[in-house]
Amino acid sequence: MAIWYFGGALAGYFFLHSLLAAEGVKSRLTRNFIPPRLYRLAYNVLAAGLILPLAVLYSNVEKERIFEPMTLSTICGWLMLAAGAVIGYLAMRQYDLSEFSGTAQLRQNTGSPVTTLNTRGVNAVVRHPLYLASLLTVWGAFLVLPYDVVLLAAVVTSIYLVIGTLLEEQKLRRAFGEEYEVYRQQVPMLLPRLFD
Repeated sequence: MAIWYFGGALAGYFFLHSLLAAEGVKSRLTRNFIPPRLYRLAYNVLAAGLILPLAVLYSNVEKERIFEPMTLSTICGWLMLAAGAVIGYLAMRQYDLSEFSGTAQLRQNTGSPVTTLNTRGVNAVVRHPLYLASLLTVWGAFLVLPYDVVLLAAVVTSIYLVIGTLLEEQKLRRAFGEEYEVYRQQVPMLLPRLFD
């Protein structure tokens, strides 16, 4: 199977993911088709369910090695994967996982969003630690597995994460106003400041 089918499917997955997270789409769907308390859970179930066809597509793509892995690139790749895992873990510890998954909304019989801005822990270092963790993971995976399809996945994922970050920024500005503006000026978006 052609690599471009996988790239198109991955881009389509990310587009659908962002579309369903958009406030306008979400409000239309919860007004007409799905109760607000079920939306987040349904969103996560759909996202998880669509990973399987992507995995099948990935496994059927003929993979071509771009370069022979070298010790240094492989070590860097594993370090990036480890850093992505640690940052992702630390970021997820700061969230209410039942709210993140949608089960809290189900129990509370509400679709209400988060009402407080989280600026602690890794959120005090970067505003979008989960996106940073994802970037480290996809590029680390490419250094460990330097195939064309992994490079394509890393590029498509990176484009999605940058666009997703900008969309998330708009949503957070609307939700938290001046509080978010102050936070935005103090904390970088994706790359931590090494020197002040």
